[in-house]
Amino acid sequence: MNAELLATTRGVCPVCRKLLPASILQQGREIRLERTCPEHGRSLSLLSSDADHYLKSLSTIKPGTVPLEFSTRVREGCPQDCGLCPSHEQHTCMPIIEITERCDLDCPICLVDSGRGRRRGGDLSLAEVGTILDTLVRAEGTLELINLSGGEPTLHPEIRDIVRLCGRPEILRTSISTNGLSLAEDDALLGFLVDHNVLVSLQFDGFSGDVYRRLRGADILSAKEKLLRKMEQRKAPLSLVVTVAKNVNEGEIGRILDYFFRHDHVVSLMFQPLSGSGRRAGAPFDPLERLTIPDVVRMIAEASAGRLKSGDFTPLPCSHPACFALTYLLRLEDGDFIPLPRLVSVETCLDIIQNRSLPGLEGGSFAKIKDCLYEIWSSSGAAPDSKKILATVRNMMQEIGAAGREFSPRAALAVGERRIKSIFIHHFMDEDNFDLARAVRCCSHYPLPDGRLMPACTYNILYRPRPGGGGPSEKSTAADKLGTGERT
Repeated sequence: MNAELLATTRGVCPVCRKLLPASILQQGREIRLERTCPEHGRSLSLLSSDADHYLKSLSTIKPGTVPLEFSTRVREGCPQDCGLCPSHEQHTCMPIIEITERCDLDCPICLVDSGRGRRRGGDLSLAEVGTILDTLVRAEGTLELINLSGGEPTLHPEIRDIVRLCGRPEILRTSISTNGLSLAEDDALLGFLVDHNVLVSLQFDGFSGDVYRRLRGADILSAKEKLLRKMEQRKAPLSLVVTVAKNVNEGEIGRILDYFFRHDHVVSLMFQPLSGSGRRAGAPFDPLERLTIPDVVRMIAEASAGRLKSGDFTPLPCSHPACFALTYLLRLEDGDFIPLPRLVSVETCLDIIQNRSLPGLEGGSFAKIKDCLYEIWSSSGAAPDSKKILATVRNMMQEIGAAGREFSPRAALAVGERRIKSIFIHHFMDEDNFDLARAVRCCSHYPLPDGRLMPACTYNILYRPRPGGGGPSEKSTAADKLGTGERT
């Protein structure tokens, strides 16, 4: 079958990670990435299983927002100057602070290659965390959401002090990414996090012990379910993060969605198609047979018992459209849900969510939401379930107190978590599908103690220290490894 050239970009060799010229090709219904390494030969990888979805999503790209301050200068070209340099096209929507390399699991698919018996300790000090927060505030002014990650962040010996540091007024909300093992047993720490309004983001791959044996190296389902019960008892906001691996846990999506819809305290759901940038031993991984975003959108729609359709999902306009798809769901007074894209035009929906980690948490985007809802109010029944929607809208406005009072992001967040759920699909890049055009628009960044803000996939693939060598700490920096780069 002949392939049509759509664009050129830069990729990497999946063996040596050298930066290479790459071609984005359409072959039948698929979008593929082709590059040739002088040492390791030609590589062909799948970017998207649905060419129509990929091409249509490119029209949703919105202008980025630059940070208030850059940490590095343009010297050698992207991605050698990473950190962020002025070539980067997007600010930090989601900072991911890796506070420790400790972990109590050895997940065969670990994105960062952490775990027992590998790197021990590696904790950030309180001073380093404070420096990172200072850097973020200088670059962003205020932050809607920051994420504490690892390793397993709950194992950091000073986790409580770190959470307190994150309580500064410039930060609206802190989340913590966890496998849940320690929180299932440590009621005191769980209570502390809930009391400090920390959003627990639980890695949750399904309701099957076999799934966890394959993806996480152990049957830890009972610990997961124990923590779920504790979170439900506390009615504490919870996010579920699902790694979706082909021929492993696609069949779990329906049960996960059902749990998500039945429990009001579960405020968000994140699906992540398996990435190969860490360890791959836990699941079959063929770069031409991998799951991509349109696959997951289709599976969600099929498993949702009619609650969702593929058209309910839109790309996240602040990142590259191949990075994220998402939908927001308004919970009506009778407990039903309606996706936001069914209430407003796609263009309006994209305007509301662009360049934000959460929608409606600043005056401008909240005003757009109000305008859209007033349109529904005057639609003479044209909107689906308009009476129920209007009742919900009226109560939301009353709760936030928007009329006659100054807008409050914290009030909007509190109401939003009670009334709105979100479903995200985030496709991390790896050596097989790395596309520099995507990387330069990344809005999920790892802040480092040295002041750099590293785009997530660029860091994971080109900069992250690896066991046995590699990464900047072993003087195998991106500049050394990649040869001559180019400014994007």
